[in-house]
Amino acid sequence: MFFIEEFLNILIQSILPMIITVLGGFLAYVLNKIKKYLDEKLQDEYIKNIVDSTIKYIEQKHLDLKGNDKLNEAKKIIIERLRFKNILINEFELEILIESAVNEYNRRSENFDKVKISS
Repeated sequence: MFFIEEFLNILIQSILPMIITVLGGFLAYVLNKIKKYLDEKLQDEYIKNIVDSTIKYIEQKHLDLKGNDKLNEAKKIIIERLRFKNILINEFELEILIESAVNEYNRRSENFDKVKISS
């Protein structure tokens, strides 16, 4: 009986550090994945805010620009602002975000005009 208890005690003492190490590694892996997900989500939100604010700026300050000139000015400003934060974005994704922001801006402007007219 004493032999079995001693054997279990030694077994637990030798296995416990390995179990703690494995659990620690697993926890570090999970936390790293969560951090990466949250960083990407925050970066996406930051990019969206940059694009939205730039579109508003272009619409308010560059009334003389039309079509592609507005698009190119918006791209230039957005890329510069993102580069300041060391964020790179490809041309295709940038155009999608700009078009989406312009569409949303125009939709809000139309709704504002309707409310303004009916008041």
